Parts: sequence; C-alpha cells; structure tokens
Amino acid sequence: MSKLKNGMLNQILSAAENDSLILFVGAGVSKNSGIPLWDELVSIFVEELDLDEEDDKDLLKIPQYYYDIFGKNRYYQKLEDFFKTYQNAEPNEIHDLIAEIKPKHIITTNYDNLIEKRLNESVMKYDVISDDFDIPYVNSNHYLIKMHGDLIKKNLVLKEQDYDNYEDNFYMISTLIQTLIMNNTVLFIGYSLKDKTFNNIFRIVQNIFGNNAKKAYFYSPDFQSSTQRKYYEGKGIHILSNADKDKEPGILLKNFLLNFLKESHPKPKNNLEVWNNIKFLNNLSFIEAETIVKYTNLSPNAFLYNSVQFSWNPIIPESIFEINSNKKLVKLITKKTRLSSFLGENIKRDDLKFQENEFLSRAFEQYKDGKHQEAKKTFRELANYAYKRKDYWNYLVAEFNIQHINDGLLRKSSTQLIDPVVKDSSFEKIMDGFIENENQEVKELVYYFKNEIYSFKFVYVKLFKIDSLLDKIRQEHFDYKNGGVSSNSSLFEIREKIASFHSFIECNKITIYHYAEYKKIIERYFEALLLALDNSLIKPVNPIMLNQQTPSTIEELTLEDLQPILDHWPISTIDNILENLNIKKIMIDKCSFDFIVTRITDQLTHNSNDTNSPRRLIDVLYHVQIKDVKNIIEILNLYQLKPSNYQTILKLLNIIIEYKNVLNERQIEDLVSIIKSHISQVIEKDLLDEINSEIFFAYKILLDYFSHKNKSTILKIPELQRILLLMQKNVDPIETIEKYDNLLSSFFSFLDNRLKKQVLKVLTKYEKKRKTTFKLQFVTELIFSKVYNFSDFKDSILNKYVQLVKKDQQTYCTFPDKKKESILIILNLLQCKYLDRVSIEKKHVIMNKMRGEYPEVDWIWFGDYSHEVAKKILNNYGLKKAKEYFASTAEQEEIFNHLTIIMSESEN
Repeated sequence: MSKLKNGMLNQILSAAENDSLILFVGAGVSKNSGIPLWDELVSIFVEELDLDEEDDKDLLKIPQYYYDIFGKNRYYQKLEDFFKTYQNAEPNEIHDLIAEIKPKHIITTNYDNLIEKRLNESVMKYDVISDDFDIPYVNSNHYLIKMHGDLIKKNLVLKEQDYDNYEDNFYMISTLIQTLIMNNTVLFIGYSLKDKTFNNIFRIVQNIFGNNAKKAYFYSPDFQSSTQRKYYEGKGIHILSNADKDKEPGILLKNFLLNFLKESHPKPKNNLEVWNNIKFLNNLSFIEAETIVKYTNLSPNAFLYNSVQFSWNPIIPESIFEINSNKKLVKLITKKTRLSSFLGENIKRDDLKFQENEFLSRAFEQYKDGKHQEAKKTFRELANYAYKRKDYWNYLVAEFNIQHINDGLLRKSSTQLIDPVVKDSSFEKIMDGFIENENQEVKELVYYFKNEIYSFKFVYVKLFKIDSLLDKIRQEHFDYKNGGVSSNSSLFEIREKIASFHSFIECNKITIYHYAEYKKIIERYFEALLLALDNSLIKPVNPIMLNQQTPSTIEELTLEDLQPILDHWPISTIDNILENLNIKKIMIDKCSFDFIVTRITDQLTHNSNDTNSPRRLIDVLYHVQIKDVKNIIEILNLYQLKPSNYQTILKLLNIIIEYKNVLNERQIEDLVSIIKSHISQVIEKDLLDEINSEIFFAYKILLDYFSHKNKSTILKIPELQRILLLMQKNVDPIETIEKYDNLLSSFFSFLDNRLKKQVLKVLTKYEKKRKTTFKLQFVTELIFSKVYNFSDFKDSILNKYVQLVKKDQQTYCTFPDKKKESILIILNLLQCKYLDRVSIEKKHVIMNKMRGEYPEVDWIWFGDYSHEVAKKILNNYGLKKAKEYFASTAEQEEIFNHLTIIMSESEN
C-alpha cells in the first residue's frame, strides 16, 4: 500500500466520510464469485458464427453479428442459457467490503445480481435503477445503478448498437450518472484500463471533468507506468495501484478495500481518542448502546454483551483505557446511555432516568396528544430558532419531525406553517451544506443524523433485531412446551433493546409513533412478553424439568416492561395472540396496575371533555388480571356516557361482570347508582338511537346478579317518569314510547312499582290507539321480555310476520335474512305460548318446502329429533341454550346431552 500513501487516498477517504463517494463496479468484482469477465461472455457467440479470418473480431461486433443473424429472441435465449450456469453464484468478500464502505451510490456495468443480494442483507438501503422507468420511483438517497441494464428486463448493453444508441435508450440514466459524478468523488474498481466498457465510461468522465482532474480515481491491481498515469491524469482520472505480480488481482482488490476501511476508521488508543470519536453524540439527550459501540470504532477488540455491557477483550495487548479519568466520557455514559459497564469498568449510577430534550418537549407532547398541526407549527418555530443559534441537532430533529408528522389525508390544514429559515433549498441540501462547510464535530453529527435518523435506518435496524430475538423466543417457547431445554438471554436482550429504543425516541423527541414500522416493533416485543408469560403457565413434559423454567419466563409484567407499550397497545392483534396461547388474562404487578389506573383517572379528571384519551389504557385493563375492581368502578363513574364512548364503557362493564363475585355491598350500591345515572343520561340527552343495546344488556346482567344476592336494585328514574306522564296527558304522541323498547325490555323488572304502573298505562293506551299501525319490533320485544302481552295484537302480529315470510327474496339477499328471522320469531312466539299451533297452521306459514332449511323449524314444527338436526342446533346455540330453547321434555334434553358427548369424543 506504500504507493497509495498520498493525497489521493485522503481525498477518497474524505469523500466516504462525507457521504459523497460513488463506486463504479466492474466485472473484476464478480470474478471472485465465478462470474466470467466480459470477453468470456462475448466468446459464447463465436461458436455459432462462421467468421472469416478477415472479419472484424472486435468484442462489440461479435454479439452484434449474432443478433443481426439469429434475431433478438435467440440472442437473449443464448444469454439466459449462459447465465443459468451461474444462477447459484453468491456474493464474495469484495461485495461484503463494498457494503461495509457504504458509498453514497454504486454504479455497475455488471449484469449479475450479486451486489443487490449483498446490499439486501445490509442496513443501508439502495434503490436499484436498471432502466429509465425506475428513476421516478426511487425513495432512498442511495442508488445502485445498473447502467448496462438487466437480463430480466432484456435491456443489456453488450453489442455495438447498444453502445452507439446508449444515450437514446438510457437517456435518463445517462443524465443521472453525469449529474452524480459531477457532484461526487468517483472510484473505479473491478476494471482494466484496456476494457472497452471502461473506455466508454471514460469518455463521459473526460467530458465532465476536463482539466479539473480532482474527483475521479481508478484502482488497478496491475502495474502502471508513469506515462500511463500522466496520460489519464490529464484526462481527469487518477490511478491508484498496489500491483504485486505474486498475488491474484482479486486478492489485491480485497486488500485495497480492507486497507481503505482501516484508514477510514482508525482505532483509538486512549480514553481521549475514544471521547473524540463519540463526543459529537453528546448533542443527543439519550444514546443507544449500539450507537456508542459503532462510533467508538473499537470493534472487533471490544463487543456489546447482553445489550448493556461494552466489554474490552483483555487478550488484546493494548493498554487499559482508564475511562474514569475522563469526566466528560463518564458523564456521557452515565447520563445518556443504559450501559452497565464500559470497556471493562462498571458504571455507577443512581437510577435509569435520563434527561429529556426540553427544547422540543412542548411540540412533542402536542404530537403525542394527536394535535399534529399544532405540533408542526411549534416544531417549525423551534427549528428556525435553533438554526439561528447554530443548534444544529435540534434544528435537524425539528425539521425531520415536520416532514414526518402525518396530518391525515382527509384533514384540511388549519394552521399555516411559518416559512423555514432557509428558503429555496431542500432539507437534504441543507444537511449537505453542513457537512461541507461546518467544523468536524458538526460534520460528524450531521453525517450521523443523515445516515441513522433521516434514512430511518435506526428503525429498520431495530425491527430486524427484534424480529431475530422474537424468532429465538418463539423457538424456545415451542421447545419448552415439548420437553426441551434452553439457555439464553433473548428475553433480557429484547427487553433492553425496547427500553433503550423507547428512551431514545422519548428523550430525543423523534416523532415516529404513527409509523407502521414502529408499530410492528411494539407488536413483536409484546408477543415476546406474552410468550414469556405463557412459559410460566406451561407444565414441562420432561419430568427432569419439573423444578426448572426456560430462561424466557415472566410471572408478571413490570411497569418497565409496559411503559413502551401503554400508548401503543396493539388492539387489533392482541386477541389473536392471546387465543394462540394459554393466557386468558395478562398478569401485571401492582405498581403497573396502580400507574395505569392513576393515569386514566387523571386524564378523565383534567380533560373531562376528552374521554377518548384513556381509551387505549382501558383496553389494557380489559386484558389484564385486575388487582382491585374498585378502581374500575371509579373509572366507570368518571366516564361520560356518549355514543363515541359506548365501546369503552362496555369494556369497563364487562370487566366488572367478570369480577362481580368479589363486589362488596358498597360497590354494589355505587354500581346501581351509576346505572341509574347512565339510564337517566340516555333519556335526558335522547341517546336511545345512538347507544348500543349491548350496554343495556351488560347493565341487566349486573342488576340480575345483584337481585339474586338480595341487594336492592329498584330503579327510580325521574326522567322516564316525566316522559311517561307527557304521553299519558297527550302532550307527547303515544308512539313516542316505541323508541324505549330496549330500555323497557332490559329494565322493566327493576323499575319501582309506581314507574311500572305508569309504563303499563302508557302501553295499554298504545294498544288501544295503534291497533293496525303499531311498530312490530317494539311490540315483539316487549312480549318476549314479558313487559306487556299485547293480546289484542295477536292476529295482526302473526299476519305481519306471515307477510315477511311470504315475501319473495329470491332475486337478492339481505342480512339479516328477514324470511328466516320471521319464521324463528313465529316459533319463539309459539314457544313462549303467545301464539298457538292451530292459529299458525291456519296461515299456512310453515310448509313442507321449508323442511330441511332451518333446524329450529324441523325440530319444533316437524318433530324431527334426529342427530343431524340436533347437531345443527347445538352448533348454532351451544348445549345450554339448546336445552333451554328446544328441550321441553326429558327425552329431548337427553338427545342433546348424548350428542354432545359423541361430538366431544370425535374431536379428541
């Protein structure tokens, strides 16, 4: 490498550091993977060509001859057959080194996909451009340009005509390449100066650079004379070489890239040099351990163990770093990371509380509260202020947040953002300006931000690592269930990585919570926690394991486990995950439960008009083991009853129903009072059409339970009494009672006697006045719930349902099926003895053609007690309801019991 020790290498190193290096990659790079060079590829056409000695055997003309003689299809078939031989080729070490160098862009004349394969495994993402149509769809700031096309797209540049028409066929790619090499430093690897391919590219470079020969470099493993060097330097290209006749060209190229990486990442020798490598990170409020490890540049002599221990390898003879003597370094590690040890020295700290970025806090809280427009406005004000005082970190984060906060497609912007402090320039160009013009520390900070934050790499890296750890925990869970044993730290690591990631986002105020990638990270972490909880419930198959547990085991979740999840509870996926495990309720410790309850009550108390805020936290309580049902009653009491809240209120009621056996007398009294209050609100605010009847059903379950416990459940509802009086006195139309069907059917039996009498008076009046114009659903509902018999309506009710059964619904389907629904209602009216069989038969409603369509009809009407019919009823209703609704005799009940046993045995 002695011939490389000059200013040229420094120029290339500087370009790589400033993210302005373009690698031109030739066939020599793929040669180490077994892919033939260009002249070997061209030679496949010679065999079928009858070339005379005087024919021009130029390497561009040979494929042209073949194409002209045999045509396009055979030409490409020949190429496809050739490349099939190498379809299993894999990237080699040189491809690995290219990925490690991370050039800004890669341009290749190779047709193979080895570079894509390797880059797909790396963190930095490159958009592949192999024809002009790819350019409008690029998303990243890094390109892999296949300037000579792709075999799959059949647009290879190989024959003479391809080169002659290149700028016509690849106009946009040609223009893009010229723009890129004009503004960046170019390094050619894998080419020979004799290559036709290189010489075609060389003409482009020569036209662009002319005499300004500063930015183009050519690596050659071959010896180059001073005459050759001067010739190419005059044309705009500097030649670098580490020629050695005893070594293969591939080995020399590999050594060149290895030394390039070594020169670009010098190892620190003492704590001051370690500090100098990472001091730019001190601008952050929190730094993840992996970031510290990466930028200290001590790998492989130092490594991260269990996500929190940055360990020094004592075998290496370098001196100990004596970290504690560098106060600035110690302060950064203790105050801004979760590391428990650093290069062999333990970290002493009182707690794991980290300083947050107060400068951006207000805007970040607006974002978390869903006030996105206000957040963007505040971030812009802060960005402009930060820029003016040269606080570049806060400027970058604030502008990043402005670009990434989603307003919603259907929401009009109500707040006009003030202009950015730098107008008429893109955010990316501003960052490039910092890198080019500011001091070294600012350059490093902006380079970090651009490559880690702006590119979203910090999210994708985390998602990849969490996926990998989750796969290990899933496998461990499977093995443990099947008697296996394991020893690992996967659960500890995934907890640490999520805690660190959460601190990084919260402390530095980065607005990514609404992104799908972040939600995936949280969902995967949550699944890992549930698998660990499930492990605590598994009884090991292996007797030797009876007193042992697998490492990824949790008895209950702590507040630290839950903190990253609470505001991002995976409502849409949690039920599916729980269903696949043994877990019915998630176990959390008392500290976590108290924290959630306090947070909900604070939100409801201080934001009484915004009852949507605690909705996600209530969903958390819905899925966890409740420590004290008293807290749930208190939350229910604070919650306003309105249409947008009914699902959340229903969850609270279902929690209370689940724990109703532990309720004491005071809690029962409180609940009855809440139910009275809610019913009054429904009537007073006229919410009957908007409140789901499921809530009434939940109230009824509780009231029924309380009455069975001999607790007072008498409901006095002044609002209902007032409305009934208005109907009795003809102030309100008598049909107004129809909208109270759900309320009356649910709560009539709990009303005080005076209110019951008023209801019956109104219904009696309704029966007299609405003989033919009554609301069928209202009347039927009250009959089934035994509120009022409506004996005068029997014929009319039957006739109305008969008409619904007779309606021709052959041309279209409805849901629910009115015909089937009406038949079942008639049968239910028969079952509850409101109608009799004779009156139904007179209407000819149930005919033989209905037989076999509805098991309920077959059973009740036709007396078909076969196993086939009974099985359908059991599948539709379950054993308990099947016996309740359809077993009127001991014999019928035995049919259901016997069939249930048979079905259960067949499943086992």
